[in-house]
Amino acid sequence: MDVKAELIWALGHIRHEESAEVIRDFLLDPSERIRRVSAHCLAEMFSMESLESIKWAMENEKSDRVKVEQLKAILLLIPGDTKYRSMMIEMLKSRDRWVRLVAVESMVELKLKE
Repeated sequence: MDVKAELIWALGHIRHEESAEVIRDFLLDPSERIRRVSAHCLAEMFSMESLESIKWAMENEKSDRVKVEQLKAILLLIPGDTKYRSMMIEMLKSRDRWVRLVAVESMVELKLKE
């Protein structure tokens, strides 16, 4: 991991609202890796503000690799949401093998069923 990703990871595990404010800014970082780590760490904070930030960032996200992580984060916070469950299932059709793998792992981890 690079230093920025490690910083975000550490802030995410502090789980203070002040940390969440800093992490939210990284949801739009040019680096896919930073955007993925940011979504994951915000989900770990279990707050509605974090949820809304991840949803907002996902609206304009182009990378399936980032979207699948954002979906996992959202479904960690609201597992019963059918819209996001359907979007995760759609990730299984991605041309990117890594995205399909993360989607399957996420569905197993979150106990999502079609």
